[in-house]
Amino acid sequence: IVKVNLLDKNDSPPQFSQSRYTAVVPENSPIGTLVATVSATDPDLGPSSVVQYDFSNPSQINGLYKITKETGEISTNGILTGKGRKEPYVISVRALDNGDPQQFMDTELYITVGDVSRNDGVPKFLKPEPGQIAEVPEEASVGTAVFQADAMDPDDPNTANGKLVYSFPDDGTIVQKLFQIDPNSGLITTKVPLDREEREEYTLILEARDLGNPVQQTSRLLTVVVKDVDDHPPQFERQRNSVPLMMEVEEEMPINMKIGEVIAIDKDIGRNAVIDYAIIYGNDDGVFGISRDDQNRGIITLDKRLDREMSGLHTLTIKCFEPTDRINKISKMPYNKLKLDEIQVKVHVRDKDDNNPTFVERNLTRGVRV
Repeated sequence: IVKVNLLDKNDSPPQFSQSRYTAVVPENSPIGTLVATVSATDPDLGPSSVVQYDFSNPSQINGLYKITKETGEISTNGILTGKGRKEPYVISVRALDNGDPQQFMDTELYITVGDVSRNDGVPKFLKPEPGQIAEVPEEASVGTAVFQADAMDPDDPNTANGKLVYSFPDDGTIVQKLFQIDPNSGLITTKVPLDREEREEYTLILEARDLGNPVQQTSRLLTVVVKDVDDHPPQFERQRNSVPLMMEVEEEMPINMKIGEVIAIDKDIGRNAVIDYAIIYGNDDGVFGISRDDQNRGIITLDKRLDREMSGLHTLTIKCFEPTDRINKISKMPYNKLKLDEIQVKVHVRDKDDNNPTFVERNLTRGVRV
């Protein structure tokens, strides 16, 4: 037994819990007022998993903010005023690990400064939870429900400050062509049938914002996994006019010996990708057998005595199919080159010196004239 210990390599940067952060801070807040807390995790091990925080571009903050490197807490470091400023401060925050080489990830914090007594509640996602995964079957009909997003706002839901609207960011990705989210309910549905063989996972950025002034919003990532449906029959990788597969074996070889193998493919995964094989033509005497191994290959074996003097060439037709379809697929039919679930195999039997020479006539009498 050989035990192999895998050593961790610092190959993953930290990941923030949100794609971006928003915060509101009253103008003239005392120095040291907590503005926001950013959080990131690193999947590596040891020192590589320890995350610290800093500003990516200190010139952005003009000394107005400070960050606690160990906790990600961002607080005021100067007197702020929101008068005459309509746009929020945009601060780039960096999460760094302690690995070698050091990995990092940046995010943005939007800070609105002003009189926030009118809308001081920041929305918060309840669902999805961080890291939550949703599943949808491939080829599901248009409008199939994928996930029910849910967010809350501490402000009065009967007012604009507490009324939430859900959306996807207009980031130019393919997400908006494949999924849609109801702006009022947060229900995510499909816009087109999805094909797992084309792509099996999508990352959706969900946004919830209120209708107050200034607008408060939050975001959350949702991973959507496309579940496999058994929608691909197994086939051999060959052209429709391909020549037979050639194999060679010596006569009188031991029973149950492997002669060769055939391999079919199924684009599905898991149980839907299991393939069975059968010899459907050219094996009337049952000389050959075929079975599936643990790698989904069809292993051809010798089931009876093989004698070249009886037949030096055997032409077999092998069919691949799903195990549940065996009864419908193993009918005895000649080879059809147009069916890619069939393949033709020619087995040439090599001669072995297993016969003694014999006279054509056992007793021969001839006369001679003298």
